[in-house]
Amino acid sequence: MKIYVASSWRNVWQPGVVRFLRNLGHDVYDFKNPRPGDTGFSWSEIDQNWKSWSPEQYRTALNHPIARAGYTSDITALEECDACILVQPCGTSAHLELGWACGTGKRASVLFPLDFSVTREDAQGHSLGNTACVPCGDLDGCWIPGKLRLIEPELMVKMASVVLLSSAELEMWVNGKKGPAPMFHGSHIGASLRPCLRCTNIRAPGRSLCDKCHNEQRRTNAAKARRLRTEVRRKGGG
Repeated sequence: MKIYVASSWRNVWQPGVVRFLRNLGHDVYDFKNPRPGDTGFSWSEIDQNWKSWSPEQYRTALNHPIARAGYTSDITALEECDACILVQPCGTSAHLELGWACGTGKRASVLFPLDFSVTREDAQGHSLGNTACVPCGDLDGCWIPGKLRLIEPELMVKMASVVLLSSAELEMWVNGKKGPAPMFHGSHIGASLRPCLRCTNIRAPGRSLCDKCHNEQRRTNAAKARRLRTEVRRKGGG
């Protein structure tokens, strides 16, 4: 399955999630390393002072060739994916990606990577503990672990039909297995984003099956109808 992992550049759990999914055999898009030798898009490639931009400068920068190339890479991967997984904590871009995936009928989930380990490389210099943390600028400890557990609730994540809290739940979901009741909370959008009754794809609007299974069922029904007509004619002629 092709999976798009949506998250933040500052998310230290994202690399571990990507590795975990790849170890399960999935084709995973990593926006931090989309291709060999490509470290992904960064605003600093356009301007080292990007954090101090005005709204006007920001709008102009969106049309910069580097920004257009970065957007094309990410949106192409999003369009081609079968599922989108949002890894908390993250910001506006990741939530826009998740919303787009939900709106186009792709499988979508929100993951709190509570039991994922973080390597020294993944930590990006953070101490991840009660010792002094240089990136956070705090002598008493790192802020990052607390951000994962103290996230402000957002109602519209209900567009994604599932919230995952562990690697076990993530593996269960990507493999199309049903988890405990609290894991699946239903969708605001409705039946169009619910799983097909025969497979793990999203069912077609107003149907209980996805397009693939629906078409297979139509072919099966048509074949049965042809056999029945043939049998009726044979009996009638006899």
